[in-house]
Amino acid sequence: MNKELKAKAIKLRLENNLSYSAILTQIPVAKSTLSEWLRNFPLSEGRIA
Repeated sequence: MNKELKAKAIKLRLENNLSYSAILTQIPVAKSTLSEWLRNFPLSEGRIA
């Protein structure tokens, strides 16, 4: 199941350019887990506040 959640998180990041907070509303994992999964998929420059 974790592989499926990780794949969904990466898809949300890449296709929708979502922040951790937005992804966490859809995927019930710890923020640290999400951070590890997405470390190679940074938020685009325009989305970083």
